[in-house]
Amino acid sequence: MNQHEENSPSYDSTFKIITAGDHGVGKTCFIGRFVEGRFGIFCTPRGPSFKSCDMKRGAGLYRLFLVDVCKVECRHDILTNSFFGVANGALLMFDTTRLSSFVSIARYCNEWLKDAPVTRCYMLIGTKCDLVSERVVEAAEAETLAAKWGLKYMEVSAKDDVNITSAMDMLVDDLAEVAEKNRLVKEKVDKPLADAGKCIIS
Repeated sequence: MNQHEENSPSYDSTFKIITAGDHGVGKTCFIGRFVEGRFGIFCTPRGPSFKSCDMKRGAGLYRLFLVDVCKVECRHDILTNSFFGVANGALLMFDTTRLSSFVSIARYCNEWLKDAPVTRCYMLIGTKCDLVSERVVEAAEAETLAAKWGLKYMEVSAKDDVNITSAMDMLVDDLAEVAEKNRLVKEKVDKPLADAGKCIIS
């Protein structure tokens, strides 16, 4: 084993997470605040961007790959659908000060979640909760949508660093729980096969 392998952390799981929602709802700022701890990172028109980071929850260490599908004319929905299909989890984001973004995320929920595998985890996120006087989507409306699809709901502000880490904590805890259940199921399936193999050999 070389020095790089010795120093490489051992991850309990690796999760791919997509931020989904209309252009301008704050997806890039959310990721920038969470990964880099700063506000003011804005989307470029070149397409999706990727960030990675490690996250420790309890005794577990997880590697996160965050996908930010930026606005690409005529390709945004195609790109989002493509990444959504391979993601372990997603943050479905709308801007609490822009009704159209909430209407869009309700449509996305209908498109993406009706046939979604139960092994994936999703959260509904209302952004820009610091802009209280500009709010047009009430929390009760968002909670109703979240309840319809069995989602957890949280309001965040990347600018004021409100609930960014809490939202990610909640999503990663759910992903870790699913990963552990999958591991236990796999063990139950693999053990009889391994025992059967031993009997044949003997």
